[in-house]
Order: sequence, then C-alpha cells, then structure tokens
Amino acid sequence: MSLGQTVDARKRDEPRPLSPQQKVYSLREILALLEETYHVHFLYEDSLLEGKTGQLAASISNDFFHALKLALSNSALTYEIAGSRTIVIVPKQPITPTGNIRGVVRDETGAGIPFAQVMSEDNSHSARANAEGEYVLTSVPAGVCKLIARTIGHRSQEVTLRVRPSDTVRQNFSLTTDALSMGEIVVTGSRNPQTKIESSVAITTANAAQIAERAPRGVADLLQVVPGFYVESSGGEVGNNLFARGIPADGSFRYVTIHEDGLPVFEASELAFVNIDELVRLDVT
Repeated sequence: MSLGQTVDARKRDEPRPLSPQQKVYSLREILALLEETYHVHFLYEDSLLEGKTGQLAASISNDFFHALKLALSNSALTYEIAGSRTIVIVPKQPITPTGNIRGVVRDETGAGIPFAQVMSEDNSHSARANAEGEYVLTSVPAGVCKLIARTIGHRSQEVTLRVRPSDTVRQNFSLTTDALSMGEIVVTGSRNPQTKIESSVAITTANAAQIAERAPRGVADLLQVVPGFYVESSGGEVGNNLFARGIPADGSFRYVTIHEDGLPVFEASELAFVNIDELVRLDVT
C-alpha cells in the first residue's frame, strides 16, 4: 500500500480548521495540521521553516500530497518519503545551468579525424568523434571550461572557452601529426579484486608459509586443509586418492585439476603426480 493510500485510509473526517480570520499561514502551522489530519510525521530542521509561509488547500482532507505540494510551492522546499508515515522536508537542489559544445576535430589538411576523443579537463564530460570527426558534449555546466582533444598519432590540443546557459558553443580542433605521440595511450588490464566473503563460492587458501608449516608429503596431504575433502595418502607422494563430498567416489584426482590463468595445467589423472615443491600457494574453490 502506498503512502497516499495509507494516509487516505486513516485521515480524520473532520480536520481542525485554521483560523478563518488569518490571511497568511505559517508553513509550520500547515504541516502541523497535516500531521494531525493524516497521522503522519514530518522531520525538518527548524531553520528551514523560519519565516516561511504557505498556501492552505481549500479542503486538505481530500488529497494529502496535493495539500503538501501546495503548502511547499513557494518555499524552495520539497519532501522525501522516509517511511510508511514519515516525511522529511528538505531544500530543493539548485538547478545548475548548462549548455552544449559541438564541433569537428580536423588534421592539418582540414580532414576530419575519425573517432578522436574530446574531454573536459576534469574528465567529467567526454565524447568520441564520429567517422567525420564531429563531436558533441551535452549538459556542460555554464562557465569557463577547458577542453582537450587527442587521438593516436597526433599532438593533443587544449582550448579554454565559455559555456553559456541553454546555448550551444561551437569549438573546432586542429591536431598536428606526431608519430612520437603513439606511446601516450597505454592499455592495461587488471583482475577485479573480490574478498572471500563476497565470492559466490567457498574458497580455501594456503599461502607459502602455511604450506611449509604443514610439511605435506604430497598434494593429497596439502588438500586436507579443504573442508569436505577426504584424502587417502597411504601411497606416499604419488598415487593418492582424493574424495570430495557430494561427488561420486571414484578416487584418484578425477574431479580435481590445477589451473593457471583459467587454463588447466595438468590432466585430472596426472594431478596425483604433481610434486609438492612446485606449489607456493593453494586456492581451492
């Protein structure tokens, strides 16, 4: 049930009217009347309502939200629903005036440079030019703005311009060829770090120090640290059997493999012959 449905269902039939002789109502009085009529609770800082007045709906018992919006209409305040019957009165966020920037990125011959990158100095706005070198930046805050245009094989260019509210400024770029700038763009990759508690699978880890402390005779002995694994290591360093709970008990290492960067290093049947001194860390999922 929505807040509107809730307060309508529990409103009073006969709300207490404000004084008919009073021409202007304080916003605090109107909110108090809405609280009493609809059994809601308003939260606000006292300074927000200081000296503010509002309009009172002809019949506040008909529509709670209409009455509330009318009361706040001239106060630069708005509301947020914080619970089933709790409403927070907050200041309206100022609307920042913005404008647009468009243009063409060209080379020394005047031809458009396809897919050049244009961005603001703080990288809050960026765009990729099309095949003809045309670009557009929208909703750029009004005021002084520094733009940078760059692409592989050309010197980057910086310009400073003024963006006018609700207007479109045209700014073209002319980039000169520079083969030495090929090395300016470097692409790197890294894995997305994730804690064990965030992982969707159980992870058991044994680092180099923990492996040395256990002094396992083989990989089978080391895998005893994993919950749910039963290891039969009577064969010494090789030829051992490993059984995982919930998996058919065929023994050996049929259902266990070692991977490096996501690719198997050993066939499953050969894992029993891996030397323990080749391992510096164990991660089992």
